[in-house]
Amino acid sequence: MLNIKPTGIAPLTIFAVLFSIVGCSKQKEGNFKERLLALEKSPERELRVVFEYEGIPKIWCDAWLANGGLKITQFQFHENLPDDILLDAELYILTPRKMLGLAEEVALVKLDDKLKQDGVSPVFTNHPFDIDGLYTRPWRWTPYLFLVRNPENKGDIYRNWRKAANSAWPKDKHLLAALSLKESGKVANPANLDERNVIGDVLAEELMDKLFDEKTLWRKYKDLEIDVTYIPLSYLVKNSHQIPAGTYIKSPAQGSMILFDHLLLGAKAVELKEAMKLAEWLLDDEKQNEMLNTCGYFKVISKLGKEMDGVPLVLPTAWFNRADFLLEVSQDGGVIERQKIIWDKLAQKEAEREKASKDLIGQIMAEEEITLDKADHLNE
Repeated sequence: MLNIKPTGIAPLTIFAVLFSIVGCSKQKEGNFKERLLALEKSPERELRVVFEYEGIPKIWCDAWLANGGLKITQFQFHENLPDDILLDAELYILTPRKMLGLAEEVALVKLDDKLKQDGVSPVFTNHPFDIDGLYTRPWRWTPYLFLVRNPENKGDIYRNWRKAANSAWPKDKHLLAALSLKESGKVANPANLDERNVIGDVLAEELMDKLFDEKTLWRKYKDLEIDVTYIPLSYLVKNSHQIPAGTYIKSPAQGSMILFDHLLLGAKAVELKEAMKLAEWLLDDEKQNEMLNTCGYFKVISKLGKEMDGVPLVLPTAWFNRADFLLEVSQDGGVIERQKIIWDKLAQKEAEREKASKDLIGQIMAEEEITLDKADHLNE
């Protein structure tokens, strides 16, 4: 649940620059030389962004480019995303559930006092997936809510959603399982995730022909192909003029699920310095104030109790403080210790990577006659 609580990169040495050029340890040794030479000859620099649900809106990408920033190329996170993109991206936009898996594969920037955020509601800080905010920065959020059009489904849709006539649902079985757990009075992220996994498998089989991605669900609903669904509110805010007449927006008093995006930076990214500037730009007050109108998401910078101010729709009340976001581990005290262990392992792994890379980098520089000045120039 969203428990309400009060609420660096040192100057790069030449070798650190080379480490960022070399990339993550999953790349084979034979690729290092090719990458160094390719960077030298590359006609266009870019910032690669990996996002889970929605990327940076095009209007912001265009504004960033027009103001002298590097071109932004975006890729949606999925299991078949090539390693050279997943592992070497500059910026990641992820929900809490994906952070642990990414941290075990990708070297992430330890932010410490970088990318400071003033005025973030305490609702969005000090959560167990990154209790001290070492690697992540909250960016935007939106709740999942029921859309109901036909009167016969207008009643207690929360407890009868699976039986709703002419309905369709998100294909994320873990999200559906969390919804089912909450309807029975349990927590969305149980200590034993096997329970949620079993429920998710059952729902996936039961609703097999009714499961779609969120974008398809919105299209089907606005085109009157379905009467009931469960999607992020951001689709309605961005497309309020397309909401069909007679639509009821409903959420249970027990609390809904929340899509909660964070920014993370890849430590081995080629354009890390520029990525840091982009993250600062995305987190600043101006972009936060544009968030609702441009992205359809709520900003994280807000006064306590004012987190949903400004939305142009009449929304259900009394559910926000009991809302949840999906984790791959439970939200009890144990997850904090597990998270600390993972971040500690990440730091140890990173030290081992750098130590093992020194000899290899020296060898590449010698073979290609790459001087320190030339290598430094490649990262400018």
